[in-house]
Amino acid sequence: TNMNEAFYDQMSAVADYLGAEGFVIDAQNVRPAGENVRVNLDFLARIFDNNMSNILKYADQAYPLQIYMNVETVERGEPDAKSPGVDDELPEKYVVIRFVNRINELADYSSSTGFGVKNIRKMMEQMNAECMIDQQPEIYTIELRFPVVEDEQPGEEDDGNTEETGTVGDESQDGSEKTENLTPESAG
Repeated sequence: TNMNEAFYDQMSAVADYLGAEGFVIDAQNVRPAGENVRVNLDFLARIFDNNMSNILKYADQAYPLQIYMNVETVERGEPDAKSPGVDDELPEKYVVIRFVNRINELADYSSSTGFGVKNIRKMMEQMNAECMIDQQPEIYTIELRFPVVEDEQPGEEDDGNTEETGTVGDESQDGSEKTENLTPESAG
């Protein structure tokens, strides 16, 4: 599985489902990355599923859900720039996926255990990736950072799990970028 397909398939599924639930999706800032990342495909699906569940419970449908993907360089040395337990030696270049939504004032938070976000953080950590949360009074942002990796070295063996390395941002067979299925029109 090419990583471009893995990320875009997950983001498309989220956009399609949430669009069908009445959300307006703004995915204009989804850019092909053209970088190699290593992810566990099972974890990736669970992370997107947990995130989608939280959006359904807590986001305000009256405002667009913003989805963003690009390559960013993360400056180290900032106290809040890393997750607890993440090694200082991680690369500074990341494929970043960000979901930003307005918080629904009427949502019932009393039953929330935070279990979904804890699971997302744990799965990201197991992939040497990061999960950053920024919760303001009205805006909630979850940012998933996948470290860019070099190509697999000769002699590296497949241990049989579903972790794969591939390029994010390859163009589709006809040369067009695969962002067209993430537009608000197709999400509804």
